Amino acid sequence: MNKFMRILTGALAGLVLAGGLAGGASAAASPTIPSGSKGAIAGGGASFPNDQYQKWITDITAAKSANFGSDSSTKLVLTYTKSSSGTGKANFYGANARGTWMFSGSDSLLDAAQRTSAAAIPGGYIVVPMTAAPVAVITHVSGYSKQILLNAEIICGIYAGDITAWNDAKIVALNPGLSSVSTTIVPVARDATSGTTFIFASYLAKGASSAQRNCSYHSGWDNADTTFTAHSGTIKPADAIMATRFSAMRTAKGAAAIQSKTGNDGIRNYVSATDGTIGYVEMAYSFAADVKTAKIATATKYTSGANKGKPAYLAPTQSGATNAVERQARTLAAAKTAAAKAENDPVNPALTFFQPVLQSGLYTYPIVGFSWLLVYKNYESTVTNAPTLGQVKGLVYFLHWSLTSGAVYTASGVPCFAPLPSSVKARVLTELKLVKYDNAKVWP
Repeated sequence: MNKFMRILTGALAGLVLAGGLAGGASAAASPTIPSGSKGAIAGGGASFPNDQYQKWITDITAAKSANFGSDSSTKLVLTYTKSSSGTGKANFYGANARGTWMFSGSDSLLDAAQRTSAAAIPGGYIVVPMTAAPVAVITHVSGYSKQILLNAEIICGIYAGDITAWNDAKIVALNPGLSSVSTTIVPVARDATSGTTFIFASYLAKGASSAQRNCSYHSGWDNADTTFTAHSGTIKPADAIMATRFSAMRTAKGAAAIQSKTGNDGIRNYVSATDGTIGYVEMAYSFAADVKTAKIATATKYTSGANKGKPAYLAPTQSGATNAVERQARTLAAAKTAAAKAENDPVNPALTFFQPVLQSGLYTYPIVGFSWLLVYKNYESTVTNAPTLGQVKGLVYFLHWSLTSGAVYTASGVPCFAPLPSSVKARVLTELKLVKYDNAKVWP
């Protein structure tokens, strides 16, 4: 080998090594699983990311069949049970902690009271984003074949009971073809504490008009407040049951009750079967007969041309979600103060209000949310139903593999989930190295 080739080869090797170390995910640094490891690695909670997790579980089981399989007596068996973010968090700490699940899914971070409860977890915990996806606003309006254009002010007005028919003037201003459709609007919401609701509420809290400052998610709001009075203080979405939150407000205005349904699929199925309805679901659940996906106004408006001063209207897509999380990551990278960094940092369990909603850009979908996993920092062999070291190493291996090799799930030919930005992914991989078994790191 001549001198030039030796120099070039050495330089390339150095770049590869530096790149692997910087990303925290080189092949040599990957987690390992002890030979003969077996048992269940069970998790559950948020339904929002369920399809992505199920795809990862299927793919890693096929790709790493020497370690993972369907028989827990001989292999490691991965499972994720969808329910709700509220259930995921409730099963992570307190009386239900470590009962059946080794990890929990949630689309909202722990609030102050939940962090206080979780502080009792021996060894602590980590909260890591695993994926992101758009929330679709779905409608069923017989006789109207177009996608309905909406914005946060109109959606908030619908759920609060101020806009009750599809030919309301504010809706018709954006959708002239609805002027003759007097069908009553039937809003549909989740019947339990829900991360999908939290993402949707985060969007409303940020995007509704100043006259709608409460929008049911102001820090000083309560069910008895039937008007959008201008309170002072910070607008924060609540990890709450949306139908309950709005019930008194709607009753006082003579509006029909919100229909409460279980899970994303419960909302999707009801909207599909019921004329006049509107609901919100993770994008993967929006594909159904008799359901149309609304187009939502972007945060950025056109600066020139025929649409100058007007927003774009976008349906949910993977690219629109990717734009949102990447813009949020750039904002974090450019932040100058600790407070600004914390406000934009998805790998931060102290946050209570964080979702990449209403990010700038004409091609950025405005209702996008991260989905997090809650993972114990120290798994102890002495507790009831304790996992083995092999199970814990298998969990860390699975999470590492999902972030570095997992395929993006596609529903009906349309990608639904957005991969994490590289800077966020690197932070998550660093967090996974904090996980221990009997106080010894499982991925040194």
